[in-house]
Amino acid sequence: MSTLPYIIFSYLTVNNLKDKINHMRTFIPGSKTVLVADDDMNLRAFIKAVLERAGCSVIEACDGEEAVDKFLLNSSQVDLLVLDVRMPRKNGKDAYHEILKINPGIKAIFISGFQDDPIREQADFIPKPFTSQVLLSHMNGMFN
Repeated sequence: MSTLPYIIFSYLTVNNLKDKINHMRTFIPGSKTVLVADDDMNLRAFIKAVLERAGCSVIEACDGEEAVDKFLLNSSQVDLLVLDVRMPRKNGKDAYHEILKINPGIKAIFISGFQDDPIREQADFIPKPFTSQVLLSHMNGMFN
């Protein structure tokens, strides 16, 4: 019985694990504050948990209208927006455009379960569902 397949498999598995560990280490947010707006409270809770584990502070909003209101109250602290594209009362795109009037340099990541949304081509976009690694990778790209 040859040990070569086992050695190759072990090498690939260890390298894959090292890549994941190194990837997680590359995101060092410091004291970033992220405003997360999504009408799905379970997804908001997931994003909040991921970001807090990464050392971020999180401000939650259940729709675009609340996101704008909370941004107004916390505009000097918010470093990044994570906005669902489609929400009741005010969608993520409209909320973003209002927030841009307050802070033209604010960074945003848009999330959506609708793969055909045109914003996909115009902005940093993450399709739902996504993993914590995908979210942190996008954030890493925004801050590095």
